[in-house]
Amino acid sequence: MRFDRAATVDASPETVWMAVNDPEQWPSWVPSIREVKKVSDGPLAVGSQFRIRVKAILPVTLHMTVIEFVPKRRVVMQGRVLCTRLTRYYTLEPAGSGARITAGGEASGVLAWLVCRNGRKLSEDIVQGLKKRVEGLRVS
Repeated sequence: MRFDRAATVDASPETVWMAVNDPEQWPSWVPSIREVKKVSDGPLAVGSQFRIRVKAILPVTLHMTVIEFVPKRRVVMQGRVLCTRLTRYYTLEPAGSGARITAGGEASGVLAWLVCRNGRKLSEDIVQGLKKRVEGLRVS
């Protein structure tokens, strides 16, 4: 089962990337994320590992590993939650004078329907929170 949400932001792709590239700061602009903790050493790259605590009906902790990383374009993470395999992705594309951001994923397993339902909400929170965050950082 797949899910995604997207938005166009009035900010340069570089400004958007600065926010996306610092996952531990995501809780400051994504209401449904409690905490993101990088549990591996080094900069964001393939193999980076994160523990992500998400606000849901019941608090959920995701253990995710970056499996694809294209600087300033795409990050893909994979892990397991609630007996379900979860892949999440974040893409950034130029769009006119701004950028188009997409947050989405795919779930398979016993509770994939539940993970997708929460994944859609989280994806919406991410793109809307990111839009608000980066448009507020613009220099006039």
